[in-house]
Amino acid sequence: MYPIRTKIRGSAIHSSVTATSRFQIAERVFRVAGVLLFVVAAIHLLVTPLFARFVAGAVPPGSWLVIGPPSLLNHVVVGILLIPTGAAALFVAPQLADRRARRLAWVTALSVAVLPVCLVLLMRGDAYTAAAFRTAEALVTLVGVILPATLLWLPRT
Repeated sequence: MYPIRTKIRGSAIHSSVTATSRFQIAERVFRVAGVLLFVVAAIHLLVTPLFARFVAGAVPPGSWLVIGPPSLLNHVVVGILLIPTGAAALFVAPQLADRRARRLAWVTALSVAVLPVCLVLLMRGDAYTAAAFRTAEALVTLVGVILPATLLWLPRT
């Protein structure tokens, strides 16, 4: 492949990164992101009992009977849905040059990109400082920023 031409301050230079190598780098990024989403899913599902105790201790017992089951269901469903999202990132990785695969990659990237926004808007206060929460938050934010940036970096096909 030919090197991609870029401009810096009005002068044309040749980038050492070809379109082919950009796709190879993007493939690695998507594979790592898929694995990181599996890690976040595992964290989410493994801390479900801790989440249940946290919420049960924060509300009156009568309230827990009402909000407990839907809260736990929501928590488990998010963890479960992170698994196919990570799988989508893994499976689309080697096919990023294909236009249809790129569309799936964008759906995956944008679905993960909204998660950090939701965390900032909804998860406020000192109660959300547990190590597991902060770790999952950092990983989701990293993946949510990196995936769209990677897709924007790729040449159009």
